[in-house]
Amino acid sequence: VTVSVLYCGGHGPMTAPAKERVLLAATSGQGIAGQCVQWATTIFLVMYLSVVLTRRSTSTTAEKHSNDRGPAVAYMSPEWLRVPLLKDFSPSLLLLHYASGIALVVCAVVQKQLLPAMARGRHRRLARTLHARVFGPLTVAAMVGMAAGGYLMRHEPDLPHFTSAMVGFVAPWVAFVALVWPSAAWGAWRLHAIAGEAVVKACIAVPLARVLGALLQRVDSSSVRFAFEHVPVLRTLAERCFGAERAVAAVAFTDGSGYYTGIATSAVVVG
Repeated sequence: VTVSVLYCGGHGPMTAPAKERVLLAATSGQGIAGQCVQWATTIFLVMYLSVVLTRRSTSTTAEKHSNDRGPAVAYMSPEWLRVPLLKDFSPSLLLLHYASGIALVVCAVVQKQLLPAMARGRHRRLARTLHARVFGPLTVAAMVGMAAGGYLMRHEPDLPHFTSAMVGFVAPWVAFVALVWPSAAWGAWRLHAIAGEAVVKACIAVPLARVLGALLQRVDSSSVRFAFEHVPVLRTLAERCFGAERAVAAVAFTDGSGYYTGIATSAVVVG
């Protein structure tokens, strides 16, 4: 959705003409529609960061799991995403995952805003220094911290197939780290531009997935019935897809299905 390039630090040959050609190609020709999408994306990320920075996650211990595996922990993230747990998250790993994720989104936004100054601005040298020597290494470190923190907490959630899902979540970030930094060090600017654009899109997709997941988790049977009563088109569509008797149950989401549907939807929208 957002056409942009994320450069990270490197010590390879950085010829000005080659870099400027890549940067200008990435930042030009977006038109009014592209600028509107960028503004909407920036506003969404700012609002998202304001929520996760001002709210705290909560954990509530229940008596028993439905399958008698012991005390259940109901975790709710700052963006109201519910995750049932077998046991509470490790505070240090949760802080690593949380802080690294926030830092990654901030670094991605700053890197994107530095691009015009790197290509055309008066302070081109300063912009390049900040881009390559400051925010580049911070971006890579944030990717590693967020992915490592999330993967090491993969056994706590009581969601179906969550361990496999975490492997799928971590794999792209490992690829991003393996591509972004070496491509900058080697001066492979086209590869660097492609990898950087993928990082920026992922930094939009993850917050969007969490917000969508939190919203879908609250689509229960009662709210679906209320929508069916007031939106006949929705009722007709669901009945044709699932049948009249199963329509309400099919549209309602559990914590797990809402979480995974949010991830899939954001990947399709942003990708």
